[in-house]
Amino acid sequence: TVHFFFSTVENESQHFERKMGSALEVCLGENDATIERVRSRDPNMKLLGDLSEQESEYQKKVGKLATKIAKSMNPKAPVQHGKDHANNWKYVSEVAEVCEDGVNAFMQRLVASLKKFPVEKSDDDDSKNDESDVAAEVLVKNAVIMDEAMAHAEVASSYGGNWLRLVHVCNGKIVFNSFRDLYLMLLMLAKYNQNCGGFEVASVSQESDNMLEWPHFKVLIRPAPKESKKKKKAANVNYACTRAEEKVLDELKLNMPTEDDDEDEEEDKNAEEFLNLPGHVCEVALIHKAMLT
Repeated sequence: TVHFFFSTVENESQHFERKMGSALEVCLGENDATIERVRSRDPNMKLLGDLSEQESEYQKKVGKLATKIAKSMNPKAPVQHGKDHANNWKYVSEVAEVCEDGVNAFMQRLVASLKKFPVEKSDDDDSKNDESDVAAEVLVKNAVIMDEAMAHAEVASSYGGNWLRLVHVCNGKIVFNSFRDLYLMLLMLAKYNQNCGGFEVASVSQESDNMLEWPHFKVLIRPAPKESKKKKKAANVNYACTRAEEKVLDELKLNMPTEDDDEDEEEDKNAEEFLNLPGHVCEVALIHKAMLT
């Protein structure tokens, strides 16, 4: 069960906020050359100086929520494929290919759900870009399978030959241009961590170690296991959330199949096979549009 608390945020996230804010300032705050380069490639790019007061608040919310998720959901040991997973490239890549369509559907559903949240307009915001087209600029980069040569090199150099540690063989990207969208996606992942669009959320980690990069997140997911007597307990994430956001989160029902799911016998068979995959982990990156320039 996920508990919601309507209160001020704890001090534990201040370090994360400073790290995120510093990364943005170093990247674009006073670097005219960098700003000009980004602007020339995409005039609609939201830079740090362009953020409205509302967007700046969402930037802070992202840092606070991410800290809570990391403490409540992320395991201490590195995430890896299940014990029933064969420890070789052939098996890893074949299972990753089976997951590919599911990961794409997961990302599409997460992005489509952004439009369900009410848009908050500030009283003094008379600009054309009033964020009413929320999620319009959020892009899904379909999942791809990792190059075999790169996979062998990484397993040999980083994991001592253990293929169970290579958890981004199947990987996709969600590209956002608004901290509000990022915040809402993190909310959905936290709320439905046990089953979000057919996937269990294994971990959500902030990946900007290089302060010259925009902060981004790595989300590790695995097919949600079938119902069983020993049902895994959902992570208990405590975080600040408005009542309007809580209402939408409950109504999304991301742990349930969509109405568009076909009940064709062959698709049911494929779905059954998908749910029985041996704990295969896939990666979804949440990255800011500026990182693609």
